[in-house]
Amino acid sequence: IDLTVFDEFAGRHFLDQHPEFKPVIGFSKQSYENKNLYLMSARDYPGARSLLSLFNANLSAMKKTGEMRAIALKHRLPCSLLLPAEDAAAEAACRE
Repeated sequence: IDLTVFDEFAGRHFLDQHPEFKPVIGFSKQSYENKNLYLMSARDYPGARSLLSLFNANLSAMKKTGEMRAIALKHRLPCSLLLPAEDAAAEAACRE
């Protein structure tokens, strides 16, 4: 196989589990497609609205304190998950 489409996070996890493939597998600098991730809950799940509000509040707090940045760096996740998509300068600064 010369080329395949692979989710970057799953690909990096695979390489962590199988380091023997690191010399022969690489990632394109240009992504094929970017998709947002969403947390969803059934409307009739008890406390669904408060659970989602609590999640969003804590996610916002983690971004403000830098905890999300630390997680992204530790697990080699793109900082763009934490920043507006058009903020390339912030992405570069996040990696410093």
